[in-house]
Amino acid sequence: MLKRNYYLTLGLRVTEHENGLRHAFYELVRHYHPDSVGANGTPFYQEIVEAYHLLSDPDRRDDYARGLSDAGPAVTSRRTWALPDLNSPLDSDLPTAAHLLSNSRISWPSLDLVREQVLKNFLRARPPRQKRAEAIDVQLTLTPEDAARGGVAMIEAPAIYPCPACHGSGQDNGLPCQVCDELGVVEEKESIPVQIPAMFEPHQQIEIPLRGLGIHNFYLRLHLDVAPQ
Repeated sequence: MLKRNYYLTLGLRVTEHENGLRHAFYELVRHYHPDSVGANGTPFYQEIVEAYHLLSDPDRRDDYARGLSDAGPAVTSRRTWALPDLNSPLDSDLPTAAHLLSNSRISWPSLDLVREQVLKNFLRARPPRQKRAEAIDVQLTLTPEDAARGGVAMIEAPAIYPCPACHGSGQDNGLPCQVCDELGVVEEKESIPVQIPAMFEPHQQIEIPLRGLGIHNFYLRLHLDVAPQ
């Protein structure tokens, strides 16, 4: 059973650079700060801030990465931290010289069960710390030319956050929330650049943390395939 993975919490790859780390943190704080979503968001907010402070310290990040490699995901003590300064400019995560794969086809499963689990986790007002991370399996089919060359595929993935109007309750002043249709969560789109290797192996898989879903212990699992000629 996996414990909390801080990279999964922030929706980051292990190799993410400092600007990407800060950008992910800023985005999640914007959605989960208790001032925005009420008391239900407090445990998630603390988890986000704790993850940022550990991963933004190079020495602690190295130690944590070794721990992940040797013994699987682990957690440190739960503490509330002060926010860092987020005013400095952020660079794009996408390499400027990357070859974009624009002809790929993506097949998504039904996300209804994922939405239901996200809502259940949020209304419990605590992150599912001891739960095994769940994969959302997605088929990515490339043309033979793109599969041979490799490059960056832009994946438009769902990111589910607590509703800013009703704070996850589904009710707004005693009435059904019109913003989220009483679901308590809203869905946004997240553009994720995914590096696809050239000449990848048949049925190769790539696992990608999701920012909005990652805090609820989900990640994206891409199954790579090549379209017939």
